[in-house]
Amino acid sequence: MKNEETLAPVTGILYTAIQSGMSYVDAASEMADNTFGVAAGNTDTLWIVYTDDAVLFMDKGNGVKDINNMFRLGASGSRGNAEDIGRFGVGSKFGALTYGYKITVMTVRDSTYHTFTIDWSEVLQSDDWPTKYKGSGLPSNKAPKFIRDGGTIVLIENIRHGKSLRIGNVFKRQLGMRFMQSFERGNDIIISRSVSVADALVGKFYDSSSLSACVIDDVRSRTTDKGKAVITVQTEDGRSLRARLMYGRLPDGDASMSGVHVSFGGRTIETEQRKFDETRKVPTQFMAMVFLDNKGWKECLNYNKTRITEYREELMAEVANAAHDLLDKLKEETEAARQTTLELNMSNMMSDMLGSMFKDAPDGGLEEGDEDQADTPQPGDNSGGGGEGGGTEAGKRTGTKSGHGKKRAGSFSVSFQFASKGERAGPVYVESINVETKPTFIVTLNTDVRIIASNKEREPANADSLCLLAVYGIAKEISTNEPLRTKMLGEDADNQTPNEVYDELLMRMTPEISTKKKKGAE
Repeated sequence: MKNEETLAPVTGILYTAIQSGMSYVDAASEMADNTFGVAAGNTDTLWIVYTDDAVLFMDKGNGVKDINNMFRLGASGSRGNAEDIGRFGVGSKFGALTYGYKITVMTVRDSTYHTFTIDWSEVLQSDDWPTKYKGSGLPSNKAPKFIRDGGTIVLIENIRHGKSLRIGNVFKRQLGMRFMQSFERGNDIIISRSVSVADALVGKFYDSSSLSACVIDDVRSRTTDKGKAVITVQTEDGRSLRARLMYGRLPDGDASMSGVHVSFGGRTIETEQRKFDETRKVPTQFMAMVFLDNKGWKECLNYNKTRITEYREELMAEVANAAHDLLDKLKEETEAARQTTLELNMSNMMSDMLGSMFKDAPDGGLEEGDEDQADTPQPGDNSGGGGEGGGTEAGKRTGTKSGHGKKRAGSFSVSFQFASKGERAGPVYVESINVETKPTFIVTLNTDVRIIASNKEREPANADSLCLLAVYGIAKEISTNEPLRTKMLGEDADNQTPNEVYDELLMRMTPEISTKKKKGAE
């Protein structure tokens, strides 16, 4: 009811909870905290039961000591307990309002049954706060069958407009990953469906699935190169914050499992998938579980327990240090795979470009009539040269023009590699081989040159800029190698000086890259 004698908040503050943006996974997590918490339900199993128009959170734990605290914002029985994640008394209230407006709590504690219902939509309409529950309770045999020996049921009805009750595999995986620590302790979350609320209250469920069995088996079967450690973070006032670390490799780099998952009070409070610090990234194939010790860490969390606010950087650094052997191995493998992909993309890009450029070669250049050049490109072959059947966009554009022959697909190829050659060495080195049969350009880019290193390390790598640097080396190689010049450009090129050939090649090659960059931007 209204109280004009105090500065109690008006009922509109409820919109803070209703519009909090809490996900269903977050909401269910808050309910699970109440089930597993030592100072709350203190039991080992939570049932989440869905009907067509309601959701129930059910456990067979201790029951609720004061049913009013299940509705009162700010009331928490876990604030003073170092082992429980609850602190500010808002999590489960926000969680319930994420699902719907009408909340009924049924609980049996010390063989006494209490039940209380509040429809928060009516509270908002009346602008009156509800009066507190003052009942003395009933014998436990009057309680729903499911909790007659003790426990609590939170029934949520009047589901919010526009909200659908989603219980798909993504929801199950995310919720299961969040409670890995609890599952290791022997706890479980069982998700079920029921025909009606009445059936659910007597334990009639169907389509049940255990999240602990699903998630633990999944993690254990898919991780390799496993390791464990105990890590410690020293605080400014001399305290030691301890945590237990388990880590391993994920062969398939599953995004839902990869990263550093930090847990407290039985559940994961945050996951870091990007970086340990400014210099060390978290590989997509790396998974770590960090179980924070009960002593000291609780005060380092934000109000809704979704992030560490103090000593987070120090913790991530300790994780990286403890798992450095696996992280170093994954970094090397990732860099090698990334470089291979970059080299392949650049080779294809340059082959397309050269194939389009050399389509105007006069008789004597690389044309369709050169039967000895009739290599057929295979899947994965970096061969270029354009021509019909070349498979690339540049190759499709290549055809007869002004009486000149068509470029033969597979008539030449380009490959790239990166190497350290020293800061004083040149940026690009080009070697040509197989000039008489199938000219092949081997382009080596010096990673000790800053512009090459920076473009290579960008995410994604700047292949266009690296190809542009390679153009100068390829143009120089063609202009100064007479057999190669004749093979690539035709006999007319012999009437030009190397410098003239070089200048002409640059003019013809660089617009190709500019066009590619323009199309990419579009």
